[in-house]
Amino acid sequence: RSYQKLASCRSINSVIDIICGEVRNKLSDLFNKFSNPITFEWVIMIDNSGSMSIYDNYIHEAVISILETLRKLECRVAVGRFGNRSEGSQVILKSFDQPSTFHLGQMVLEGL
Repeated sequence: RSYQKLASCRSINSVIDIICGEVRNKLSDLFNKFSNPITFEWVIMIDNSGSMSIYDNYIHEAVISILETLRKLECRVAVGRFGNRSEGSQVILKSFDQPSTFHLGQMVLEGL
């Protein structure tokens, strides 16, 4: 499945919109308690060892939901994968400096 197709799915968008609304409310309450600006940066680490491979579809939907929620909230996010001990299993799939796009989301899914 493609990232863009799933990210545009009505049911996933409904969940993302609900989460965004709740997070905005909670963050607004938090921001009001502090005089200095607060910045959040998210690091998402995905286990790529293969033990969860039977759940690939669920994992992809969860990754898309999280990334799209954080994109809509305009949060800085990085994504990495880890797994077995072989060389190259620990990879940064998206750095903080890369903008969140459908194309990059697709690259993240393909990197799992």
